[in-house]
Amino acid sequence: MLVEGYKRDRNHPKIEIRDIRQDSPRLIDDPTVIAVAANGAVENAGVPVFDRDDIAGLADFVVAWAELKR
Repeated sequence: MLVEGYKRDRNHPKIEIRDIRQDSPRLIDDPTVIAVAANGAVENAGVPVFDRDDIAGLADFVVAWAELKR
């Protein structure tokens, strides 16, 4: 199941959506972040980083990640 929101919840895996042009709070220190989707380079992410428009790449990642969790 995919849900939007719950960024402060520490019980659900998350994909952080980042607009690098804005100085928004980042979730990258949250251990439940499993990937980042951004509109530019993300330094030292520590998790896979995808272009925000890479729908196929993100979908493949989610499917592979979910299969590993079975």
